Amino acid sequence: MMHCKMLIVDERLVSVGSTNFDNRSFRLTFEITMLFAEPSFVQDVEKMFAADFARSTRATATDYTARPWWFHLAARTSRLMAPVQ
Repeated sequence: MMHCKMLIVDERLVSVGSTNFDNRSFRLTFEITMLFAEPSFVQDVEKMFAADFARSTRATATDYTARPWWFHLAARTSRLMAPVQ
């Protein structure tokens, strides 16, 4: 699994990094995001996205709510241990 944030802008720029758009990422953690304007790299990222989407399945709100009760309990319990943001 790749945990990276990527964004293609107008088929001309690619943003790649680990930064979330929140104060914690900007101020507390040492994360970075880079912006690339190299056309061949933009094309490679577009191809990678297309391949990823071809292997993916769309998740809906119904998929989440249809999960078993113990999943929802575990999710709510784990939120108690998360840092306050």
